[in-house]
Amino acid sequence: MMPLALFNGLIYPWTTIACLTGYFVGRKAYTAGYQEKEGAFNQYRIFGSVVCNVTHIGTILMTLFIGFRMARGNLCLQKALQIGAK
Repeated sequence: MMPLALFNGLIYPWTTIACLTGYFVGRKAYTAGYQEKEGAFNQYRIFGSVVCNVTHIGTILMTLFIGFRMARGNLCLQKALQIGAK
């Protein structure tokens, strides 16, 4: 998750922050649910698992979208990274 987030954060920082926030909230809920008595059927654990998986898939799709735009030539990295901007 972190290498993808580092790459995506260069181009889409706010979207990446939203995905990482959802991921860490999901991990916290999953951990809290894992420590309860109910075991695998705890609602916190199920919620955390779903949130983690959805945000992970979203991050992968965002990475593929960026790669597709770069391959097509529609993404100017100098403009996206604001290199040489005065």
